[in-house]
Amino acid sequence: MAGLTFAKLFPGDWRGGTLYQLTVEEEGMYMRSCVYMWDTGECIPGDDRLASRLLNVQVQKYQKLMGALIEKGKMTRGQGVVFNERVLEEISEFQRQSGHQSLRAKRGHETRRLTANTVKELMEEVERLKQELASKDQPPQQPPDQPPVAPGGGCLGGTPDVPPGVPSKKTNEINGGEQNGQKSGTAEARSLEARSQNKELGVGAGLQPDEELLDHGVIVNCRTVRHASFQISISAVEQQLALQSDLGLTVDEAKTYARAGSIAQALAWAAEIENGRNPGEVLPRNCPTANFVRGSIARQLLKKPTTVYGGPSRKAAALPAESVEQRKRRLMEEAAAELRGRK
Repeated sequence: MAGLTFAKLFPGDWRGGTLYQLTVEEEGMYMRSCVYMWDTGECIPGDDRLASRLLNVQVQKYQKLMGALIEKGKMTRGQGVVFNERVLEEISEFQRQSGHQSLRAKRGHETRRLTANTVKELMEEVERLKQELASKDQPPQQPPDQPPVAPGGGCLGGTPDVPPGVPSKKTNEINGGEQNGQKSGTAEARSLEARSQNKELGVGAGLQPDEELLDHGVIVNCRTVRHASFQISISAVEQQLALQSDLGLTVDEAKTYARAGSIAQALAWAAEIENGRNPGEVLPRNCPTANFVRGSIARQLLKKPTTVYGGPSRKAAALPAESVEQRKRRLMEEAAAELRGRK
């Protein structure tokens, strides 16, 4: 039988019940007897020889002292044992509470185990139902969306003011005139197919529907051309070209030059960075990228024949003089050819 791990001892009650009733030896025997019962949870054996050995007292002294304690009502002998009634009640109360605590602990453990198993089964059932619903409610495959059309006839992510798959007049002019319209349409179809493939790859990489993935990691839409190391605002380039009076560009021409020039410059920078050059060495310093692209386009449009020692060069003299419109058309053809070659 398990004993108490601690016992309540009220000093006032102890001194009041022993100080004037027991001798020093009787009080020592009384304390040793109570401690034995608290520690073991059992009564003192009725056999005096066994009890004297358990309490480490000589038999004659044990018989004398225990007889005095029983006579004064501190200990009780009965049913073959010796005990103190109050200590015996404390042991019984302790054992009762211990049993209740053990029962509550077992019930709590069983409840937690059942709860954990129930939650696990419920979670497995929920996952199974989710999988069934996902397999039943899976939407059909949708064809890839066409590039959205912006207000005013423009488009997002495609050639400005040109419906997908239909070669425009400007495209025919760039590729050689109206007589080559059929060839231009075929090239445009191939270009659209390549753009569609890049778009599908881009969608898998987390691109927006209005964005198009070009070579060397360049991504373009109607507003910007971006790369991991830089970004060019097509809108800013277009506004700067339209405001530069010496170029004499219309709004549509500025839009075309801005988009083609920004893409060409971005592809050139991206190719150099991909080949291992440091972006700080490739990109312009102390100058926004949009200003740099606008300046590059303006220099190409305003480019004049070179002179040698104050006079026209042989190459310039051999070529016929071209008008501003012819120079614009030639530069647009060169930009379009460069873009088709890079794609």
